[in-house]
Amino acid sequence: MSTEGQLPAALSAMAERHSEQMATAERLAHTIDGSTTADRYAQNSTIANCRVVNNQEQYVVAKETMEGFARVPRSSADPATVGQRLVDRLLSDDQARRTLELENAEHIGVGVAASGEYVYVTVAVC
Repeated sequence: MSTEGQLPAALSAMAERHSEQMATAERLAHTIDGSTTADRYAQNSTIANCRVVNNQEQYVVAKETMEGFARVPRSSADPATVGQRLVDRLLSDDQARRTLELENAEHIGVGVAASGEYVYVTVAVC
């Protein structure tokens, strides 16, 4: 998946805002402050028309499937260690892992935010 260009930049900005919202609310959720995953995609014209066909090429996946997230406890560990913990958590979570494994997704964006207790990550694909 590509991480460079307008689409990944827009996906990363959206993912960062979502991580910030989850950190503020101190919870993991697709819907935060009444804003759904589909709403977040629709709010940015660069990614509003993003679609991903499932791996069997039978249907377009739901927007929630195009977004994965996780959190890990905030610690005094160095950023690389915290980053590795976030990746491990994404890969161990069924829904987040399925997002990362969407074969027909061509672009990915990542956003990270921290609260007092946790570090949150959101990944979004197109």
